[in-house]
Amino acid sequence: MSHARHHLLHVILWLVFVAVAPGAVADAEPDLLTPAQRTWLENHPRILIGVGDGWPPWLIRGTDGVLSGFAVDHLALLNAKLGTAVQLEAGPWHEIVPQAEAGVLDGLTLSSPLAERRAHFLFTDPFISIPDFLYLRDGDSPPADGLAGMAGRRVGYLRKVQRVQDRLAAYPSIKAVPMDTLADLAEALTGERIGAVVASYTLDYWRARHGVLGLGPKQMLPSDGSLTQFVYSVRRDWPQLVEILNRGLASITEEETAKLHRRWFGAAVSERESFGRVRLDAPERAWLRQHPVLRVGIDSTCCRRLPSSQRVTTGCASRRLT
Repeated sequence: MSHARHHLLHVILWLVFVAVAPGAVADAEPDLLTPAQRTWLENHPRILIGVGDGWPPWLIRGTDGVLSGFAVDHLALLNAKLGTAVQLEAGPWHEIVPQAEAGVLDGLTLSSPLAERRAHFLFTDPFISIPDFLYLRDGDSPPADGLAGMAGRRVGYLRKVQRVQDRLAAYPSIKAVPMDTLADLAEALTGERIGAVVASYTLDYWRARHGVLGLGPKQMLPSDGSLTQFVYSVRRDWPQLVEILNRGLASITEEETAKLHRRWFGAAVSERESFGRVRLDAPERAWLRQHPVLRVGIDSTCCRRLPSSQRVTTGCASRRLT
């Protein structure tokens, strides 16, 4: 190759670099972590976080064992932001928590920053808030004063969900009844063995997916500060991991979180029905008195499960008009 052609080739390569490199540099995501944090991750290649598998749609275990849900997508987003490979271990929450406390797992997700757990865990910044609802049987009216109105009654909740246990403990006259699964809670409530359930939207999601009627979220309970926020709980001897996860959480935008929430929760039934009965004005009540029976088409397999007293139906859900 002549000297002139060799020089021309160098010029062409330099021009290509000038044209392409700035765009490539601009598109490159800056590393959120320090060299020391990268070194810590290299020395801890396996990080396993526990999650409860009885809380759809936060976490859903398919019939094939594959996990999906908000927790899976949120961790995948966090891993993408950080360039990490943190993994999930799912199981019944009342079994997962002791494993994390014993150090078999490196922490928890979808957990609340509870004082009772500070002996075992450090907490990241919160990444989403969770409302709790008072579930009652269809036809039962929510008490005007919330949980205080459940004095002397049995109220169920999921075992090891410490934030709900703490909430109920604030009302000594309530008999708190822990149960292992959402199915147990639904059966106990519809069977009148308990008077109410305190749970998040996950119980209504489970109810709808399994075609269970006769109960629903009738009242959204007031926020209980940090106890109604989800964090990652991390083993106490790994403060470096808390700092790493916090950097990733801070980089997740509100829109990215909202997108995940819309994907898995949509227009939550619990938000629409949490205020109890429909309130009608005088003309609407008068019209209903003139039309005491409303006939609406419905899938016969659902209709057979509806109590005869429920005259107004929409799909497989019903609401009494008052």
